[in-house]
Amino acid sequence: MWALWIAVVAAALISFYALLPNSNVNAVPPDMPAALAGDMASYREQLENYVSSHHTAGGAVPQSAFAHKGNWNYTSTRWQNYVNNGIVVVYPAAGGPPLPAGFLGALLQQAGYSVEAGSVLNKQIVNPQNTGGNVVLPVGMPPLTDGTPVWIAQVF
Repeated sequence: MWALWIAVVAAALISFYALLPNSNVNAVPPDMPAALAGDMASYREQLENYVSSHHTAGGAVPQSAFAHKGNWNYTSTRWQNYVNNGIVVVYPAAGGPPLPAGFLGALLQQAGYSVEAGSVLNKQIVNPQNTGGNVVLPVGMPPLTDGTPVWIAQVF
């Protein structure tokens, strides 16, 4: 009988300590930058597919126009886009949640260190891995602050 009471008390204490608030419960997981870079890649790919079949698309294309239909409907309010003459630009949404530290590095890795990804500096995409010159953002794009991560693509 004593063994049963000891087991019950031990289980109660373990449960109590397991349910205590932990200071690192709200911490960002270490792979969050990579997950967000993958999220941006998914958004960009869907937008590219839409623009390749809708050559007249221009400006900011609403996500409802290019989101997957059917069982899986991807929607992300974290990203915005701009389309001009087959050039697609994806960047963080204004007023959205801040990106975690290390996001730009994860984005560059996701993009294979391509010149198409980087951060904005004087209306150009700057990539620290690129030594051959910067990519200029399309004309008519909404102004982006320097340091904003962007990913561009030429669809057609």
